[in-house]
Amino acid sequence: MNRFWLVTGGVLVLALAFLALETPSEQINFTDLETECRYDRTTGFDISLKPGNVLAFSGHYPVNNTEADLSYRYSRSGDTIKLDIIAKNETQAPANYFNSCLASVVYKAQTSSIPDGRYDVILKHDGQRVEHQVIGIK
Repeated sequence: MNRFWLVTGGVLVLALAFLALETPSEQINFTDLETECRYDRTTGFDISLKPGNVLAFSGHYPVNNTEADLSYRYSRSGDTIKLDIIAKNETQAPANYFNSCLASVVYKAQTSSIPDGRYDVILKHDGQRVEHQVIGIK
């Protein structure tokens, strides 16, 4: 029984060591992530590099309802950066909107500082790729 606890303790120590060595997760901060009425149902987006090696994402795209639940997935793995803006539970809009409101997701976000390098930057709306850029940071 002592061997069991010795092996279990060793596995636990190794797992904690790997967690401690793992690089901190990348951050992205949103200043705007909402749905609103827009009377043009176009899709627009922008990816730009800001001072301090910060990537900025902004855009809008049509959805069925201004009450859609919004979330996102962001990751930086090696030389790939991905942002997916997700609208869920979007049922058809109520019939009582004034002036036929056409709903759009609107977002603005910035990453934390990114190390120098060359990155594939992929932007998705509801899982569909809308932009792929190669961005070099010096």
